[in-house]
Amino acid sequence: MNDYLNRAGKTLLIVIIVVGALYILHKWPNKEQEGAVAGQTLEKVADIPQKSAEGSFEDLLDAIEQVESGGDPNAVGDDGAAIGAYQIHKIYVDDVNRIIALYMKDVNFRFTYKDRWDKDKSGTMVGIFTNHYTKFYVVETWRLGMSNNEARARIHNGGPTGWKKDCTKAYWEKVKRAFEGE
Repeated sequence: MNDYLNRAGKTLLIVIIVVGALYILHKWPNKEQEGAVAGQTLEKVADIPQKSAEGSFEDLLDAIEQVESGGDPNAVGDDGAAIGAYQIHKIYVDDVNRIIALYMKDVNFRFTYKDRWDKDKSGTMVGIFTNHYTKFYVVETWRLGMSNNEARARIHNGGPTGWKKDCTKAYWEKVKRAFEGE
């Protein structure tokens, strides 16, 4: 059963990412709307190299897990509000479920607050949450020299606009050190 849930969670994450990418392409400005997104057209943005030298998304999840809980799926923080390996709050779960409903109206799947205790399910939630919000800021974060992994980590820590909050810089440094095995 657990193996099935792992595959189902990974499949859901892939579907969410693909649907999200299609949504972006559909909503992206066309030639008549040139300049509507930071002066970029889709053709210009497609040529922007993605700065993700730190590693894969799985590497990022491992680093976030180490920073958040030291790898303990039973960790509890923030006076009982943050649960599990990734220290997820209830509002995070609510937002992930809203994102799922936004892109997959016909899918009757939702995460529960109890799923925060499951490392694989909570890792999938982190993927859905950070992918959803990172895609809105790809041009701005690239211009700042920020990698996708940095933006994702800072969004995980500071919410949808966490990538630009000064208070998430120190968190990113911890995650980055975990990437490097320090």
